[in-house]
Amino acid sequence: MSTQNPEQPSGLTSLPQLENLPFAAEGGYAPEKVREAFDAFRRHSLQLQAQIRVL
Repeated sequence: MSTQNPEQPSGLTSLPQLENLPFAAEGGYAPEKVREAFDAFRRHSLQLQAQIRVL
């Protein structure tokens, strides 16, 4: 049996957290950081898909 942390299997990128997104001066979230968060989410989902294929 694996000794991996069930919440974060090895090799997966961490998911972005809303609390880590900075606010922009004009209000709302900083657009570049939001794009980075969406890219991180996309990478995470692709890694999950790859692990599912292996299983």
